[in-house]
Amino acid sequence: MSQHDYSLANQDTASFRGDLNYSLLATVGLNSGGTAPATTYAYMLWADTSSGFLKIRNAANSAWITIGTLASTNLGILALTAGQQMSGALSLPAFADIASSGTTAIGGATTNFVRITGVTTITSFGTIAAGVWRMIRFAGALTLTHNGTSLILPGSANIATAANDTAWAISLGGGNWIVMFFQRASGRALIPGGALSNLSGVNSLTNNDHGKFLVCGSGTTVYLPHVSSLQNGWYTDFYNASPISGVIPGDNIAIVSSVNGGCISGDLDTPWYSYIFCSLVGANYTRCTFTGSLFDFNPRCYEATDFTPTAGSSLIQEHGLAARAKSIAARLICNSNQNGYIVGEQVMTAWHPQQTNASPSFGLSVTTASSLALLRVAIATNGLLINNKSSGVAEAFIEAAWTLRVSIEA
Repeated sequence: MSQHDYSLANQDTASFRGDLNYSLLATVGLNSGGTAPATTYAYMLWADTSSGFLKIRNAANSAWITIGTLASTNLGILALTAGQQMSGALSLPAFADIASSGTTAIGGATTNFVRITGVTTITSFGTIAAGVWRMIRFAGALTLTHNGTSLILPGSANIATAANDTAWAISLGGGNWIVMFFQRASGRALIPGGALSNLSGVNSLTNNDHGKFLVCGSGTTVYLPHVSSLQNGWYTDFYNASPISGVIPGDNIAIVSSVNGGCISGDLDTPWYSYIFCSLVGANYTRCTFTGSLFDFNPRCYEATDFTPTAGSSLIQEHGLAARAKSIAARLICNSNQNGYIVGEQVMTAWHPQQTNASPSFGLSVTTASSLALLRVAIATNGLLINNKSSGVAEAFIEAAWTLRVSIEA
């Protein structure tokens, strides 16, 4: 380790030779030492033995810039190959947990990968320089609030997240962010396909609206085309632009059959308020299809909020389908490897509680109330059982490792 001020004083021959040798030794040793050289020059190299970094002086000779790690191959920098292309694996830090809040400052994380925990509604990702990006993983259910300036979301609508949903967000500067993409862990589309049109007020569709995706604001009225202008298979998708938790999806939106033409599920010229929309997590929509002489809306379904199937727990939610369920499905989604299953695998679970002399109640029940408004899910007092994927033997399971998802179709 050697450092030198690189100034050779007038001196006798032997002293000059020693001084010159010290300066050359400092040069070949990159001015190595545990502290910075006392005399510095622009673009000077320094092997910082205290931090283990190779550093270079900036052009203004006012600060040190870290180049890389002395003990690492290629100084820890991705190598270049022929054609000036980087080669080798790029290793980035693991996901860092950030608790959700109104302003969830993901830009302040020390890694590009963040996992947002908690259930608090998010309206901002905080302020950071433009160009900063973060890959986001959500730990559970919360709401991302769309804002056309400060938090731009795909579909220009709020998004309700679920466990292991992911997103890629880029800062636009000044506290503004855009989410470039959002991927549901279930694989379901954020918004179903089709050409996008925003509707408000009173609208009359035509044969040319076939295949369109219609986003309806509150108070929207839509008149369907006359049956004489349509061919079998004509369809449009309707989407509720402002779903609100606890409120029937599509409330105050009317779909009306054309005057003197066609029927909607057998009712001539009947306004359809509220109940035509399918309430899925984060997207409330339905498809209107013309077949023969009828308009039909399908599917009408509801997917309850995901929850952890804790023994003795229950869930009651308003589904708003105004009809008895034709089918009910309950799925366990694996969040960490258990019972022979791996993360992401889904398992249909037993419906009704089981009772034996050797074991108390296991299982769950799913019911829809006589009022046709409520979905009730109840976990038995001893929780659930699940068959091991490999052996088929019924086993207890770690509740926190699973998410229960219940859906009904009317």
